[in-house]
Amino acid sequence: MILTELEKTILISFYALTQGSTRRSLPEKELLSKFPARQRKAVRKYLSELVRKKLLIQQKKKGEVVYHFTKRAITETTKIIIGGARLRF
Repeated sequence: MILTELEKTILISFYALTQGSTRRSLPEKELLSKFPARQRKAVRKYLSELVRKKLLIQQKKKGEVVYHFTKRAITETTKIIIGGARLRF
């Protein structure tokens, strides 16, 4: 699966915040607070892309949007973490 650098960053930060759990939900506000203010609009856009790619599950709880990892997202994220950055020459 081809992911942009920001999508990879979102997945890695999501993985760190949920400690790799598929059961733990993460509110959108908490995730957005980990990114600079100038990137938050783009992060919201890419969150919806990750939902569309079925890497995250979006739900509404008590009037706020929360996200959950899918099992497929955990495998993709661990591949990103283990693989590291790809260098281009």
